[in-house]
Amino acid sequence: MKRSRKKILLIVYRLILVGMIIYGALGIYRILSEVNAGKAKFDSGVEAIRPALTDPSMRVESLQLVNPDIAGWIIVEGTEIDFPILMDMELNARVVEIFASGGDLGDIRRGSDKPISEILYKYLYYDYAGRPSVTGSIVADVRCKADLSGSYVMVYGHNVGWSGVMFSDLEEFKKPEFYEQHKTAVLFSAAGREDLELAVCANISGYNQEVFDLNMLHKEEGFDTAAAIRALTEASMYPLDEPVPEDLTRCILLSTCFSAQHPEDPARLVLLYRVKN
Repeated sequence: MKRSRKKILLIVYRLILVGMIIYGALGIYRILSEVNAGKAKFDSGVEAIRPALTDPSMRVESLQLVNPDIAGWIIVEGTEIDFPILMDMELNARVVEIFASGGDLGDIRRGSDKPISEILYKYLYYDYAGRPSVTGSIVADVRCKADLSGSYVMVYGHNVGWSGVMFSDLEEFKKPEFYEQHKTAVLFSAAGREDLELAVCANISGYNQEVFDLNMLHKEEGFDTAAAIRALTEASMYPLDEPVPEDLTRCILLSTCFSAQHPEDPARLVLLYRVKN
């Protein structure tokens, strides 16, 4: 009798285990299918509005006919990163107003039950045309200037580990040879085309205030770009050929996002670019 019960329990246990494996596999398949479908939809649509790398003065106004929240375009040498940069312009104007009146990020979230990350970085969950997307878009931090001007511009993208999807290709910079051979990028914004030069590649905590506290962009004392450069230099994955000047007048930081669901692992891969003279 006892042996029969043990056999039944063993069979039930195995069935549950098999069921869990199948359920997990189906979940992974569903996610990968959604990512693949989202990428296909994104690529097929974005191709029609993609500027040529040789275009010296891509007009952001033409992109904003597609979506007024398109702030610019980023192209990273040696990768498939060739995407529009999105920013919630309405929220950006609200952020400027809130900080000007002495408010803080808490005021932005008031009246909403969404996490602050979903409010500030809306387009991590939507594509360039405003459609819900598992791959999202490349996103400029809403606390930066809407025209992507200013001394310090922060740009985020998902890293889903799938080549060609948003900022996943930044992982290539973890390979020393790739890093040495690919030091340029191009930014199109309201200012026109800017050629960028890679200054630092680093792994750094998303909680690093010197690098990521963009609230200071709106404070009277301003954002301490020199402190951010020092922090990034200290976290550099590679020896630098020469020190990065702390008085750079314009920096573009490309950053993978980190999962709010896993705060114990907040590391971000970031690339600091300076504008070529």
